Amino acid sequence: MSKNEVSPKAPQDETHGARKVPGVVHRVHQPKQSMIWQLKLIGVHAKKYKALQDALQQAMAKLKGIAVVEQVTDIDSIIASKVSATPALVLEDEVLVENSVPDVHKLTEILKAAMASKKRYMSTKRILVPVDFSDASRNALVYALHWAQTHGLRVEVVHTFSSHMADPSQPYFIPVQEEEQAAVNQRLKAFVQETLAHTPFASVEVKWRAIAGYPVEMITELSKDEDVALIIMATTGEHDLLEQVFGSVSTVVSQRAWAPVLLVPKGIRFQPYKHILYATNLEATDKQMVQQVIELARFFRANVHFVHVVEDTTQAVAVEEAVFEQVFSQAHVPEVAFNLVGIRADKPWEAISEYAQSHHIDLLITVTRHRSFWERLMHKSVTKRLALGTQIPMLVLHLDSQKEENGIWLPKRSTQNSS
Repeated sequence: MSKNEVSPKAPQDETHGARKVPGVVHRVHQPKQSMIWQLKLIGVHAKKYKALQDALQQAMAKLKGIAVVEQVTDIDSIIASKVSATPALVLEDEVLVENSVPDVHKLTEILKAAMASKKRYMSTKRILVPVDFSDASRNALVYALHWAQTHGLRVEVVHTFSSHMADPSQPYFIPVQEEEQAAVNQRLKAFVQETLAHTPFASVEVKWRAIAGYPVEMITELSKDEDVALIIMATTGEHDLLEQVFGSVSTVVSQRAWAPVLLVPKGIRFQPYKHILYATNLEATDKQMVQQVIELARFFRANVHFVHVVEDTTQAVAVEEAVFEQVFSQAHVPEVAFNLVGIRADKPWEAISEYAQSHHIDLLITVTRHRSFWERLMHKSVTKRLALGTQIPMLVLHLDSQKEENGIWLPKRSTQNSS
């Protein structure tokens, strides 16, 4: 592939300010709170038990939430649950319903009140780490622990698994057998504890949970929680034809999540970033996006390479001017060194990958936008292509935007989820 570099700007003198948590932990948008509720439905398979299960399905459909329901039907387990009568519905250790079957409206209100009173995971921001028990996901967990210790964040490890009892026609209700849930819980606990035993991160608070459901949907739902500062997950770099069209789990999550996503290739170890590449176009020069990149670079004292692949010099100048405007929008000169580079190429993802390799880039940052299924299918996403083949850590930021009459893409403040 031939390419031309449009004369880059010389680096600025580098100075360093006080270290602080970088801007990538700040959201551009505030989607509604995540609504994945892990419940226990306790009792024998009798008429009242089935009636409570049906009411729960309808209540969750009204709430537009997802209930992952562990079905406790073994007599010994029912006795151990310490409920006084069945059927019973339990959220964590709180008994919501006992020996009764509320109508759908009342059960909906009970669920809303119970979730409003729960303050789980609300003390500080956290990093969400999806794992599948592979070596690659273990490596991503260790990478996340480094990030958490560096930035004072907590870590929540999540494993999603398929329940053989799930019914595709009931998207708001995912039943799972008690034995199945217990087995996955134990496997996840062992995975996390074994990882922690070989790492020096005793000061990092780590929680874990296993959730029945489809990985992309469940991780995307969890990412709506405003306390999720970042998602860190593994990407193997090995993809078949189907994944190249539709995307792997990690690439699809990186495009659909409501929090920044950091993709970690297999075998990559954490190290402070020295050279950050921000793949830019006019849309990616949004002020909030650029400032997040600047803050991250300032924190790690890294050089930023603003790289844009263009068709002509005029387009390169427009992008460079937009970047300059955002970088120097503050009253003082930014405390980072940076380069502005334009590259002419037919395949942007290849040009960016080659630049990253030749300039020893250790973090690649891209911006993407939420799209519908058909938009994602038809859109030739540079972010997706980069994510499928990246050999260095890749941070994906999300820009929900609307086009104003003047043609400038600006942040969209709507809290509505995309279709």
